[in-house]
Amino acid sequence: MDIILSNLPTLGRWLIGFFFLFFGIWNTYHWRPTHEFMVQRKIPFSLPFLFFGIAVETICALMLIFGFYVKIAALVLIPFDIVAVLIFHPFWIFTGENRRLNMVCFITNLTSTLGALILLLNTIEPSSRTIFY
Repeated sequence: MDIILSNLPTLGRWLIGFFFLFFGIWNTYHWRPTHEFMVQRKIPFSLPFLFFGIAVETICALMLIFGFYVKIAALVLIPFDIVAVLIFHPFWIFTGENRRLNMVCFITNLTSTLGALILLLNTIEPSSRTIFY
């Protein structure tokens, strides 16, 4: 049981990292509809912002997975996630079922992802603190 409990922070890093890596890869392959949505929302410099976001998402995910500067990766992903959820799930502009679905995505993404990243900041293994930050 101690082995399982002592490895939970590493498992958490991997799972959170996989979440961001998955969407980094997903957004790489599906960048056109995402870009069209950003243009529709009148986001200036949408294409550079999209590619910058994909790079941040992917690089920070790999940092989490491999345990490299985990706190810095989590601290970068926190504002990234807040901005992304405000751009991609603006439930307040929709009505009916679209409003409900976007509100669910907004709340789910904000609470689960940010909660996990904040927990990650506090659960770094003591042995890795001296090596990776």
